[in-house]
Amino acid sequence: MSDNQVTTAHPAAAGLTMTELVQLLASETGAVAAADSIDDSTTFEDIGVDSLGLLGVITAIERGRGVNLPEESQQLERVTEFVSMVNDNLRKVG
Repeated sequence: MSDNQVTTAHPAAAGLTMTELVQLLASETGAVAAADSIDDSTTFEDIGVDSLGLLGVITAIERGRGVNLPEESQQLERVTEFVSMVNDNLRKVG
């Protein structure tokens, strides 16, 4: 999964791209990863993001998109699963 388009407006209905997530990870945790290097097996641990860092990313998404993500979002280990879960929730409120 690799979508390198960045949207400038962040309505809830607009999906979260991998590039946007990578930018959030960098700003919230300092983790550096290339969006096109993340595949279905990549975990947050693989790219240096711990549970507190993920919580910061979740909070940034919730504030930026005006959505409340479910608690299970904090327990997802694989990056692509997280993006899918976020986008599923954004579609529900959109």
